[in-house]
Amino acid sequence: MTDTPQLADEAPQADDVHAACQQQFAAIEAKWKRAIADYQNRERDIAREREEFAKYVAADVIRDFLPLMDAIVAAQSLPALHQLGLEILKRNGVTPTGLVGERVDYLQHEVVATKAESGKAAGEIVEVVQVGYVMNGRVLRVAKVIIAA
Repeated sequence: MTDTPQLADEAPQADDVHAACQQQFAAIEAKWKRAIADYQNRERDIAREREEFAKYVAADVIRDFLPLMDAIVAAQSLPALHQLGLEILKRNGVTPTGLVGERVDYLQHEVVATKAESGKAAGEIVEVVQVGYVMNGRVLRVAKVIIAA
C-alpha cells in the first residue's frame, strides 16, 4: 500500500514533464516552420536576383553596340540598317531617349546647349546631339540634347 501514495505523487510530475515536452516541441516546430519559410523566401529572392541579372547582363554588350548605331545614324545612307539595329535593341528591351519634341528629363538627358525656338516650350528637346538609350527602365547612356530656352 505504500506504492499507491508514491504513484499519486508521480502523476503530477509526469503531467509537468509532458507539458514541458509539449512546449519544447511547439517551440521547435515553430522554429522549423520559420526555417522552412526563410528557405522558401530565399529561393524566391535568388530566382528574382537571377532574373534581374539576366536582364542586365546584356547591358554591356548593348552598350558596346551603341557606337555602331551612332555611326549608322551619322551615315544617313543606311536607313534599313538603322531600322534593323533599332529593332534588335527593342527586342532586347532597349529604347532610344532624347528624341526631338520630348520634354527634357535630367535623369535621361544631358543638356549641352539651349536655343531660342519660337513655338517650342521651354525645356522641349529641339535638337539631338547624341541619342541616349534606356534598357528596362535603366539608363545605359544619357542623351546629349539641345533644348528650347
